[in-house]
Amino acid sequence: MNTGTAPTWQEAIFRVLKEGGTRQIAYVPDAGHSHLIKSAIADPDIADVVLGHADIAKRIQVRRGLCFAQVFIESNEPPRALPPRDGPYVKNRFRAALGLKPF
Repeated sequence: MNTGTAPTWQEAIFRVLKEGGTRQIAYVPDAGHSHLIKSAIADPDIADVVLGHADIAKRIQVRRGLCFAQVFIESNEPPRALPPRDGPYVKNRFRAALGLKPF
């Protein structure tokens, strides 16, 4: 099934899933896999289920049968979870107390 211009690898993956008897596909909306998602939605033999990150976590924790999850992580620097007591901060504080420049 072709729902528009799609990379060959996406068409091949959908074909393998279909030939393997896949009846349900759960996914988090993703532009990189839009062909697979559109193909699953258009196929009357496949139930498509949209998930959020909390739903995926629950399904992974249940561990009934085989579970695939593709997780995308943002490349930006997230805020630190620890207070500013990490190694470089403490080191630079000691250096400042000694009158030295941080490096």
